[in-house]
Amino acid sequence: MPNQALIRNAQTVELIEYGDFSCQRCREFQKVLTAVLPLFDGEIVYTFRHFPAPTDTSALLMAMVAEAARRQERYWAMHNALLVHMLPFSMRAASTLALQLGMDTEIFLDDLHDETLKQRIWSDIGQGHSVDVAGTPTLFLGTRHLHGRLTQARLAPLIRHYIDRSAAPVVGTVDQANGRIYWSGTGRN
Repeated sequence: MPNQALIRNAQTVELIEYGDFSCQRCREFQKVLTAVLPLFDGEIVYTFRHFPAPTDTSALLMAMVAEAARRQERYWAMHNALLVHMLPFSMRAASTLALQLGMDTEIFLDDLHDETLKQRIWSDIGQGHSVDVAGTPTLFLGTRHLHGRLTQARLAPLIRHYIDRSAAPVVGTVDQANGRIYWSGTGRN
């Protein structure tokens, strides 16, 4: 299981977002996700992978803040807070959010200087590059790269179709006597 997955009792289907907390389109897309994910409770795993703009120091700081929050089991609360926080982002804002989320701010601030958090973020960026992520937000449903503007009206049917297709058996029956495969639901062999 990816270490950044929000599990909703999922079985097989994963929705992966490569995102940047300082990206306006990511912030707008969060509203779509907030509306769509509950429709598939128990059927989907949502994973957020960091893909901060390399020249934006606020974006990297925000990713570090989310990872530091993970150490105090506040990742998703911080994730959501970062996506609605006013920009530009600062260390002062990070401390304030940590305090508001009931975190130990001394430990939190120490964690922000831990190189393993940066390595986790760079790992996400590397994974993104390996699957040709060029900007944010970029989404994958299973292995399918979703293109275009994703609204609730467009994303929900895509997810439903993918879940239904993933749940359907590929092979209905195999007749070993004559070597025929009867495909499920097609009426053909």
